[in-house]
Amino acid sequence: MGMTISTSSNNTPPLTNRVVAFLCNVYLISMVSYLILRLIFTDTTWWLALLNAFAIYTFSPILVLLPIAFMLRLWQTAGRLSILALLGVIWFGPFFQPPHTQLPSGGTVLTLVTFNAWGNNNTQPDQAVDWLMQQDADIILLQEYTPLIGEKLDYPEHAMNAGLHLFSRYPIVESSDVNGHQRVVLDINEQQIAIYHVHLAYPLDHPPRFELPLLRTISRYDETERNQQIKALLQTLKDETLPFIVGGDFNMSQHSLIYSDLALLMGDSFRSTNTGLGATWSTQMPFPTLRLDYIWHQRTIHALKTNVGPNLGSDHLPLVAWLELPTTTPVQQD
Repeated sequence: MGMTISTSSNNTPPLTNRVVAFLCNVYLISMVSYLILRLIFTDTTWWLALLNAFAIYTFSPILVLLPIAFMLRLWQTAGRLSILALLGVIWFGPFFQPPHTQLPSGGTVLTLVTFNAWGNNNTQPDQAVDWLMQQDADIILLQEYTPLIGEKLDYPEHAMNAGLHLFSRYPIVESSDVNGHQRVVLDINEQQIAIYHVHLAYPLDHPPRFELPLLRTISRYDETERNQQIKALLQTLKDETLPFIVGGDFNMSQHSLIYSDLALLMGDSFRSTNTGLGATWSTQMPFPTLRLDYIWHQRTIHALKTNVGPNLGSDHLPLVAWLELPTTTPVQQD
């Protein structure tokens, strides 16, 4: 009798193994459910759209669970986690590949900065001014403009549209409002270029669906208005007759599904010249988690280099891009 009990006890996995296996299986079921729902329902529900925005971070538990599963010799569990890890590498691995190097080909090279200055909430306006002037940028795009920064920038040309303020070393030919976006035409060495300066709707700026403390903030999430703005912007750009650059605060993660719609029409300067996530928001967290700020360009314009700047007292980090214009203005077809 005693031997039978001992054998049964020896065949029972240790408590640690059972707990780890349980946690791994819960995570695996959750991830498979999320991926299936993403495939079927895309971003049609607010909570699924929120998960999509942080998609890369849904794979982060694998970094802890997979090594532990191997150490405890939970082979089946480790195998399932490995399949999920492989999917994550296929999906997000290209973000960490060495960037393609584009060499200048004789066209005019522009240095462009986009920065959400956070209005009068900015805690380092003098440092922001110093850094912006050190970039010697041809064009600066400031969202959530504050005179604490803007009035100290030494630029010969500028145009303002609500909280959007563009500074330029090149002559401004035209400035207008297009569906809430700032459209500025610059004369750059006798070549006209359209600059679209945008600040799209903040998805968390909506009434909460739940009043519970843990759900109140995240239940504010709603991409509807922002996505409508992006679709309208894309239609405007399709009708644009000049070479164009689009920059600003998109309040959109590169993991959101609508990112692909933008990438089909334009080049993402950071993605084509840099590696990593390029996160620009939020400096209020232990580390920036999402890339919300972009400099896009028409395909005839080439991105040479990009850098994410330092913390300048805003909740966003600035983005700098070096773009080469086409040597001649493309002929527009009727």
